[in-house]
Amino acid sequence: MWTLLLLFALAGAWDNKAKPDQLQVGAGTRPFDVTKRSIDLGEIAQGAPRDGILPLVDPKFVSAAEARRFLSDNDEVLGVVEKGKAKAYPIKILTQHEVVNDRVGGRPVAVTY
Repeated sequence: MWTLLLLFALAGAWDNKAKPDQLQVGAGTRPFDVTKRSIDLGEIAQGAPRDGILPLVDPKFVSAAEARRFLSDNDEVLGVVEKGKAKAYPIKILTQHEVVNDRVGGRPVAVTY
């Protein structure tokens, strides 16, 4: 009997089909429970597919003077300093990629936003 109950429990744990108050987010993933929401599900638009936003790998950098051509004083950046080496990653670029795989001061870093 315990085996049968365990099988039913496992079958429920692997049920990836979205129910009326769940939002399917991709094949092979568990749906989000959206029973507590403030908007209609029809208003939720599909974004980029899973792995649809490519990371920046080994990005190219410019001097601060050159960056003034495309950054303003109000633009935000994420900064990383390691062993006296500093790099700045503009948020306006990170919003398009979300992940940068880089090296700072000889160490690998992953900058995420």
